[in-house]
Amino acid sequence: MLAAGRCGHGEATLRQPISRPSFKSTGSGTKLVRLSKLYLKAFGPYTEQVIDFAGTDASLHIICGPNEAGKSSLLRAVRGLFFGISERTLDNFLHENAVLRIAGIVKDDTGHQLFAMRRKARKQPLREWNGNVGTDIVCESEPLPDGAISALMGNIGEAQFSKLFGIDRDELIKGGEAILDGQGDVGESLFEAGAGLVGLRRLRDALESEAGLLFAPRASKPLINSTINEYETARHQAKDLAIKTEEWVRREEAFTAALQQLNENKHALAELRMENEGPGFIYLPLLNYADGNLDFVKGLLERDDAVISLSDGGAHCGTIPIELAIKRQCRDTALLYGMDDRGLLKPGYLADVNVIDMKKLKLCKPWQAFDLPAGGKRLLQKADGYVVTIKSGQVTFRNGEVQSVRPGVVIRGPQRAPMAMAAE
Repeated sequence: MLAAGRCGHGEATLRQPISRPSFKSTGSGTKLVRLSKLYLKAFGPYTEQVIDFAGTDASLHIICGPNEAGKSSLLRAVRGLFFGISERTLDNFLHENAVLRIAGIVKDDTGHQLFAMRRKARKQPLREWNGNVGTDIVCESEPLPDGAISALMGNIGEAQFSKLFGIDRDELIKGGEAILDGQGDVGESLFEAGAGLVGLRRLRDALESEAGLLFAPRASKPLINSTINEYETARHQAKDLAIKTEEWVRREEAFTAALQQLNENKHALAELRMENEGPGFIYLPLLNYADGNLDFVKGLLERDDAVISLSDGGAHCGTIPIELAIKRQCRDTALLYGMDDRGLLKPGYLADVNVIDMKKLKLCKPWQAFDLPAGGKRLLQKADGYVVTIKSGQVTFRNGEVQSVRPGVVIRGPQRAPMAMAAE
């Protein structure tokens, strides 16, 4: 233990060496560390002062001196070497901050030695000490990690080191009073040292840590608090999911009514399917109706580069003016296939005509017909409002009913327009 106290007048001196100063790490494993040499190059009242603890096997070194001899400065120098010189140090009254230097040799019980020199700097304050001593000699070399000495001592912190190994006179008096009062960290450290209970602090910290896992005020992770929070969250969720009796009754009645309506709809659909000896089916056209309207198809039908009526004429429909519909399905389609002799109501052209009563025009219910080879089925749908259909001047359909005449013929190749019209 390093202790600074008061004695007679004069400079601080090294008396009757009995042992090398040593420190026991309080980390996870016991580790003996010795300070074998201290070089006070420029710190507090010291200039180029070397204290060598390695020349004897004594069990104790005592450094004593009168008031203001520099004993407390020496203690601060040891702490500064190990943990860094204080940002607002008062030990710069003789040497400026930029030249403050403390060096030493720290040796552990495996024989490993660390030569280190500490300077007051924010960047790379700890460097290797090459062992040189003197005012005009380079004494430091490569940078060391700032915690290199602390790591050698088992990563002990500065506060714990000060309480265990760096107690000055004032702290010693306070510690004695704390022992009498049964309180205080310094008193606890002295009690541990005197009673040999070096693990007392670790035991207390372990108990406090275990208690903290169970409960800590306003904490979010401890076990008790987290369990309480889970309970409160579940209780609020249960409250949010609960409904009043009146609301439950209302929803139950709405569900019952919806279920009844569903059953009625199923029955009505079954009745519809059984009409006409049972060939009925549910017809729900969706193509070209994804947006709930036929605007997309209307745009296609109005384009000059779009062609309609090439295959299943009328399967893809939209709402366009009747004049444009007739032109696109009659004259435009005829010209596309080279049938220039039809598509117009003019002298010389084929008399292919539909007479339509627009007020009665409507679609009829579709049905399935099984009139293809091998009984294949197809979907058919009639329309009301077609008064007559005339092909080459002969009526082939009247009011939707097929007639006996069949004036149509197979067309082979393009058909020329009537001569009179071609001359025009």
